[in-house]
Amino acid sequence: MDSMKLFWGLVVLSFGLVLIGTNQGWISSSIWASIFMLWPILLIVIGLSLIIKNQKVLSVVVLLIMLASTCVVAMTYNRNNSDFVWGNTFMGSRVTGNVVSENLDDKYDKTNMRNLDVKLFTGAAKVKIAALPVGADSDSLYKISTSNMGKLGIKKTIVGDKITLSIEEESVGIRMGTRMMVNREVELLLSPNLLVNLKADSGASKLVLDFTSLNIENTDLNIGASTADITLGTLAARQNMKLSAGASNITFHVPENLGIKAALDSGLSNINSDSALSLAKSGNTYASSGFDSKPTQVTIGGSAGVSNIKFEVK
Repeated sequence: MDSMKLFWGLVVLSFGLVLIGTNQGWISSSIWASIFMLWPILLIVIGLSLIIKNQKVLSVVVLLIMLASTCVVAMTYNRNNSDFVWGNTFMGSRVTGNVVSENLDDKYDKTNMRNLDVKLFTGAAKVKIAALPVGADSDSLYKISTSNMGKLGIKKTIVGDKITLSIEEESVGIRMGTRMMVNREVELLLSPNLLVNLKADSGASKLVLDFTSLNIENTDLNIGASTADITLGTLAARQNMKLSAGASNITFHVPENLGIKAALDSGLSNINSDSALSLAKSGNTYASSGFDSKPTQVTIGGSAGVSNIKFEVK
């Protein structure tokens, strides 16, 4: 028997049985914590398959490893805990079954503060960033609403006239079985009265940015394999955007009086624009006609990977 086929067959069979057990309520979903902590066994088995050429011996070793793994899982999972909590880190993230929806806000001293640096880091989610609505308190710094997310950690520091916000999902909240990770959303609304520098890492997400009423100067976007809908604004005279898009579908909504210069390492991207924007291509650079004379300008640079990018009139 092919030992690797045996191993992968047992892995798939085991996962199927555990999924049935957790979905039916026969097994606590906390068993996933014990299972996923054993992921290095995959590397061990692959290494052994390269060293041991005798298939019979390797098959016996694989069976012993799987038996030992089953014993470890049986002894370590908490039968009385209905939440899946993976306490260790994997690929830089901590995974938990504790899913929350939050409404957070804060205020600032509007007489002394002029600048706002925001760093937002989330897992796979729909992320929306915009200005606080008309009528919001003039000293309101931000409002955050989340749905089906892990708990957010917010660190706020003040130096001189600058506020720095670091907003990060402390653990990636997911639900297992019939409650798989769905409808994860975070909305961040910022003060329109501060000059904003934004860094957003949204992972494999849907990203919606509306800069119409934000005085935003610098933007650094890492949106991974995402869909992005970006509405540019004209409040800041000179704007810079750094884009790392991966395999994405990106639409820029551009005011007609905003000058655009986009220099993108576009790889296999499809880039097109509305004729009304008068974007001319030179090499990998797209620029508005008369860019230098525009009262407001945005320069976009970075890598678009395998993407579909469109510039359209706002």
